[in-house]
Amino acid sequence: MGIFVNLHVSKSVTKEEWASVYSESLEMIKKLPLAEWQNKKSIDGMEITCLVRTKEHEFSYGWNNEIKKIGWETSGDYETLKTAEWHFFPKDLVTEYNEAAGDAILASLPQCTNHDWEDDICSQTYDIFGNKTQGEPYHMYLLAVCCMVESRLKDKAFVDGDITKGQLKKAVEIANSILKTPIDIPARCETNRLYERISKLNIPENEKITVFDYLYLGNENIEYGDFIRNHFSEQVWRNYLKETLNQYHVDTIGFSGKLEKFLEQGFDLRTICSMIDFQKNQKDDEDNCYESFIRDVLDTKIYLKEKNTEDWLDIDQDEERPYSVYTYFAQVVFAGAKNHKVNAYLPIEEVRKILKEELVGYSDTDKVIDDYLNEEKKKGPDEKDNSEMLTEMLNNKNDEIAKNEKEFDIPSSDYLLFYSKENTIETKLQKNMIEYFKFMETTLKEERFAELMKKTSKDRCQFLVEQNRSLLIRDSDWRKIFKDIKTNDDSFKRYYPMVRVSITSDSVGAVVRALIINDDLYDFVYENSHKAIK
Repeated sequence: MGIFVNLHVSKSVTKEEWASVYSESLEMIKKLPLAEWQNKKSIDGMEITCLVRTKEHEFSYGWNNEIKKIGWETSGDYETLKTAEWHFFPKDLVTEYNEAAGDAILASLPQCTNHDWEDDICSQTYDIFGNKTQGEPYHMYLLAVCCMVESRLKDKAFVDGDITKGQLKKAVEIANSILKTPIDIPARCETNRLYERISKLNIPENEKITVFDYLYLGNENIEYGDFIRNHFSEQVWRNYLKETLNQYHVDTIGFSGKLEKFLEQGFDLRTICSMIDFQKNQKDDEDNCYESFIRDVLDTKIYLKEKNTEDWLDIDQDEERPYSVYTYFAQVVFAGAKNHKVNAYLPIEEVRKILKEELVGYSDTDKVIDDYLNEEKKKGPDEKDNSEMLTEMLNNKNDEIAKNEKEFDIPSSDYLLFYSKENTIETKLQKNMIEYFKFMETTLKEERFAELMKKTSKDRCQFLVEQNRSLLIRDSDWRKIFKDIKTNDDSFKRYYPMVRVSITSDSVGAVVRALIINDDLYDFVYENSHKAIK
């Protein structure tokens, strides 16, 4: 499980076309704070593992480093020091040329159709990036590069991954702040452009609608549903509804999700009813798939004009910030708190009429509906369902975060790297940081520290390099540390604890890292911790 960024490039791309976008990518990485993880960076004669700025160079790999490639790589962000997995952008991508390779979108077919990854139609692309970004800041910079490539190569490139329309819009803004010639937003954010590309694919119509619906990024509302109904034949979209709905049993989360999706897209309830194979859904004599279906429909609260359809478990396509793996965890852990209400309305009399007419052979439709409505009436005015309780809890949490961000310059440990004099720090964070700093200073009583203070500054620097196991910092940070130790013996008191305390969490790591790097923060915490001691 993870958050990915992918770029598919058709093998119909020429070497000249790729050379052009590669050259532009080099211009972008000069101005983007991308960083790569270097294992043996030589600084003052010592080999150090650290973050360095991303730049083009030759890479060697293989059993005997016999394979050579030129390009650039990144594992994170040089400003925030947040890292995830390795991503490589090659200079010499084009190793084979196939004029008939087709649209790069074809690489996405196995994700949503019955095509296999090894099918010839799906294997005519070069796949770039594709590792986990986990939603860390460099996720957006990689997307900016991907957007540039798709904009320049048109249907020979396609941006994919765990992304939203909002992210792509922001990524285009980032790219356009750097590039001389502006780029367009990727095709999958606009129904007309995405449809134009998919309509040209050499695949059956029933696969085209599947691919279109799977790849589109945006709010799938009634306008989106109208686009589907106007651009695909009635037979095609009806078959798509039928196949999609009958993939799941009616009493599953998967089925209710598709039911809600199609209702929000403006597909009428009667049509949806006619799509479902109730006989196939009937597991055994005790199973009542008709009742399950009726309750699924009523759970959408389609019969209510006014309702809150906000659902924290949905991916917000307008959100610019990358989501994290915790979004996926939440969707699993809080699945029972999903909000099933849909942004659609049909009076209860119409709902009852349609269900009675369409559920041929089932005689208890009225009873199921009446029982459901009576259960709803019995709920007190203040009684909340699971989705309402989750929404209230998360809204309160967001309000608290927003309040902290408004009240404090440094609302959480992630911002500590950027602390400057006169900034305010969130109260609890400041208190915890001062307490942890006092704990860190207890390491200065160790015999090892006294011994090192008798040795040369070179020995002390070497000790930090050899003992560091937890903190990944930049080459520039190491240079500053070495300079401090060489010019001021007393500065070793600041750096010795960094390799002597256990980094038990990301927040602790953020505190220790910031205290090492940020002079203003160190001075502030040192002064306040010693005041507390006095």
